[in-house]
Amino acid sequence: MNLENSKVPEALAGRQPTEDELFYVDWGKETIKQNLSFLNDVLRQLLTLNTALIGSSAVFFDESILGKDFKLAVIIVFMFSLFVCLVGVLPVETDVNPQAPGLVKEHKQKATKWKRCLLYISFSSFFLGFVLVLFGLYSSR
Repeated sequence: MNLENSKVPEALAGRQPTEDELFYVDWGKETIKQNLSFLNDVLRQLLTLNTALIGSSAVFFDESILGKDFKLAVIIVFMFSLFVCLVGVLPVETDVNPQAPGLVKEHKQKATKWKRCLLYISFSSFFLGFVLVLFGLYSSR
């Protein structure tokens, strides 16, 4: 059989990646690396917002503006969101062999999934707090 004249299927034929393709591959790798630090930053900012909102709802919402029951519910919801943020900013600790890339990848994926879940829970609670404030303001009219 003459191998020189045989046609190589297109799927098996290789070519050098273009600069654009290499750029996007590198960018994708960097994005994956930065996911955890980005999630931590968002959780820290949400932590700050929750702290400010707990203080403002405890001090500035007079019972004539927002009923006592709504005020208590708002504070509890913002406190829950604050607690979830505090848990979220803590590092995810596991024993991982840094010489095993598969285990490192699995650890980072689990940590990212965990922090993203906590972020969704905290943001949902944060949003619920605002809904309660608006509903409480509307019902006190």
